[in-house]
Amino acid sequence: MSPLGVRVLAAALLASAASGCGRERPPQAPQPAPEPAVAAPDAAPAQPAAAPAPRFETEQLSRGGLYRVQVRSQVLPIPLRQPHEWVAHITTPEGQPVTPERVLVDGGMPAHGHGFPTRPRAERQLGGGDLLIEGVEFNMEGRWELTLAIVGPAGRDIVTFTFDLRDAAGGERPPEQADRQLLASLSLAALGPPPADPSNRMADDPRAVALGERLFHDPGLSRGGATACVACHQPALAFTDGRALAHGTGDAERNTPSLLGAGWHRWLTWDGRRDSLWSQALAPLESPVEMGGTRLEVVRYVLQHPEHGPAFAALFGPAPDALLAPDLPARAGPFGEPAERDAWMALAPATREATDRAFASIGKVLGAFQRTLRPTGSRFDRYVATALGRGEAAAAPILSPDERAGLALFVDPARTHCLRCHNGPLFTNEGFHNVATGSTEPPRYDLGRAVGIQAAIIDPFNCTGPHSDAPAEACRHLLLLDPRHAGGTLRGAFKVPTLRNVARTAPYMHDGRFATLEEVMDHYREPPPPDAARHELPTLDLTDRESEQIVAFLRALTDEPGSEAHPPPAH
Repeated sequence: MSPLGVRVLAAALLASAASGCGRERPPQAPQPAPEPAVAAPDAAPAQPAAAPAPRFETEQLSRGGLYRVQVRSQVLPIPLRQPHEWVAHITTPEGQPVTPERVLVDGGMPAHGHGFPTRPRAERQLGGGDLLIEGVEFNMEGRWELTLAIVGPAGRDIVTFTFDLRDAAGGERPPEQADRQLLASLSLAALGPPPADPSNRMADDPRAVALGERLFHDPGLSRGGATACVACHQPALAFTDGRALAHGTGDAERNTPSLLGAGWHRWLTWDGRRDSLWSQALAPLESPVEMGGTRLEVVRYVLQHPEHGPAFAALFGPAPDALLAPDLPARAGPFGEPAERDAWMALAPATREATDRAFASIGKVLGAFQRTLRPTGSRFDRYVATALGRGEAAAAPILSPDERAGLALFVDPARTHCLRCHNGPLFTNEGFHNVATGSTEPPRYDLGRAVGIQAAIIDPFNCTGPHSDAPAEACRHLLLLDPRHAGGTLRGAFKVPTLRNVARTAPYMHDGRFATLEEVMDHYREPPPPDAARHELPTLDLTDRESEQIVAFLRALTDEPGSEAHPPPAH
């Protein structure tokens, strides 16, 4: 597929040491297996040694020269958007193994101003100077730093490794193969089922999906029956609402994100303050500007509804008598008007606990339904399936010349940086990036992920909370969050949205500031000066025509009527 002009950068993890101290050993490529031993006469033939598992490794002296440190990944390809393990091997400069008292791990992307999306930990000694580093995660391609602060027998020292992480595909590939694999990775056929949600035991229960769909369309969950979830998440608009800022029972402060593909997202909302679909689904129910309900009011509505109540009981058991008592206040919850908060605090603790439990269950059925919402297939997906199965000549008529030119620009790292953030079948790296749209000044004061990290950690309905169905070890994404990274460019960073159906989801950005895709491209071509608004955007050096071609390609990501995800071609 060389006519696309795709130039995929080296696919393995490359590295060069950042510290200037000491001699460095370059990254080691996977070595071939040793030759089989020669069998002695009359001895059983020796078995060939197994080839070592491919891995990346590099080594250097610490900054003060106290320790020699090697870091190595456990596997190749290096995964993106997935916590994984590395091993640090620490010795004296002469090579004697060292058992450190403590090792702290940090790092990130200096050019972008943010740290790891997780908090790596190095607490498990493996012996012989080896230390397991858990929770390393890279959420995008580019240049990363990994820093170890070592407290050991010789004293304290620091070592920093710098990695150039590209597409983590594990090695060089011929250009044509690279083109094919890159296109296949962007196709909806590569999406697979949504990842399991251990915090919601009802996530894939068809009964929960059916009840969740009914609740999604029921205005009775809102104050005075004024609105429903579907009012802001309209199917015809890719489950958005076409407004700059959401409007329910009042005016919200952020744009409505699409729900298509939400079952694949680790973090929900623009600032990632919720770590599951079910916990996110609860927030609008109590928001005074979205649905305006109160916790007790919503729970009692569902339990007493002639259809919802029996369906709910079939999933979660009979409602506690305390929630059906006739003398309960009509409106009570931890948010809302002072009288509603006072009424909530006046409830017996057992009644509040039962209300919280039932409220969480309502979120779980809403989350079960929302997990089923996914893109169904665009002309781009049809183009990829045809190109991979029958060749580019057969696929070419599916996209216009401008759309194909826009695709070539989109995936060309020498011309654009689109794939750094918009990769994978949903065209998002699931990360949070500062694209110069945050605000630290009124009237639109919004710090984005800097606040979202804190909110996710303290959310009572998160993965580690009392109403989660997950064991603690299934909540690593939350336990590895590092609140120290709430500063820097995460002040004003927002979640990278999917580009699937982007032509249907205008206006754009967290606050709906751009009415058209053309305005978005203008912003990326001429971002504010970094000193005026600290951000991560490089200037896109594109002509007007090239910008129009990228927009044309983005429009080709719109689902076709009656489409289904195109299966990969048979080989």
